[in-house]
Amino acid sequence: MSTDPLIIENADVKRAKESPEAICPACGSADIRPLPELADRSMLSDGRIVPLALRRHACCACGLAAHAVPPSAEVTRTFFASGYDLYAHPAGNKFERERQRRYAAWISSLGDSSGPRTVFEIGCGNGSLLIELQSIWPSASFAGVEPAAVAAGHARQAGFAVAQGFLESGTGPENAADLVLSVNVLEHASDPARFLQYFRDRMAASGRGIIICPDGDLPSSELLIFDHLHSFTEGALSRFIAAAGLKLIRHAKAPAGLAGFQAAVVQREVETLQNNLQSRTETVLRDTVVEVVKDRQATIQRLYADVTPEKTEKITALLLAEGQRRVGKLTEVVVAPYEQALQKMVADLERIRETEPVVGNGHPTSDDVAAVLFKLAEEQFNAQSVSARESVHTAQQFAEAK
Repeated sequence: MSTDPLIIENADVKRAKESPEAICPACGSADIRPLPELADRSMLSDGRIVPLALRRHACCACGLAAHAVPPSAEVTRTFFASGYDLYAHPAGNKFERERQRRYAAWISSLGDSSGPRTVFEIGCGNGSLLIELQSIWPSASFAGVEPAAVAAGHARQAGFAVAQGFLESGTGPENAADLVLSVNVLEHASDPARFLQYFRDRMAASGRGIIICPDGDLPSSELLIFDHLHSFTEGALSRFIAAAGLKLIRHAKAPAGLAGFQAAVVQREVETLQNNLQSRTETVLRDTVVEVVKDRQATIQRLYADVTPEKTEKITALLLAEGQRRVGKLTEVVVAPYEQALQKMVADLERIRETEPVVGNGHPTSDDVAAVLFKLAEEQFNAQSVSARESVHTAQQFAEAK
């Protein structure tokens, strides 16, 4: 049996049946139609022929075209891990330079007249576009990320700070950039919404992003390229952009000499940041609460010498549940910095210590600790909301478990 991921993938594609309940990831429509198939072979964007069947479908509502059976992440990454030679050479050949000059001029026309101070390109290849942009914005600093190792090496040799890897794996600059670029990369992303969320996170709060990709509203041979996992109409692209918490401020068709492409200019305005603040704040706060409560395990054991590690875990879980309930009240948390919420948790521990009954050798039993926790939860939150009553119920369960 072959272990080649491409052969395995092709067998899986042939066996797979398209779900009758396929849903468009862009607009949510179930009105999906199949497109003509390529049974045994397809082509990659660098011209290689691979033994993979090509089955696509298209959304009749927004026009998004995608693989009916998406390739696995392993297979997708093998396309770029080795042998991808679209930019496997130093920048500078005549055709490439002219093409990148046209892209650079288009990108410049879409941006602010003052120009950015920092530019970050996702999928920067050998750095050939960054070279042309540098000639337009000589005082800006440039960096990028590129999945193909050979191309990334050439970009570094050209003088740019380029990391080798995939954006979705967390590879990127330490600081957000004034201008983030993605030129003919989005169509390679297995999850466009997730890709655009990472794209957004690379943008400064007042920065802009420019996304260029093939224009799915026009007839094109793009549908024949296997590693173009999605083909975006203007409507589908705008939906993915909105879903990622970005605001589309301009959409443009490519100028003469770059026909068949489209550009979306996006930004993170204050109102956009506010609209997405809740989910981001919740994630940060929950992670912080988890870390702080785990740090408190040693404190709990010091305060209650007879509490075993197992019981400490249960007490910590109870405190964590309460901390997360507080985090859930995001209106209060956003107004009052999260440090205050954490300080309150520490104060609760001290209050428990001061009000708990003293038994035996001067230390409380775990039952006593559970009873005090229940009393505190009841006093503080029972009258507030359903979530408060759930917190009390959690404490009750803990006490009963003893």
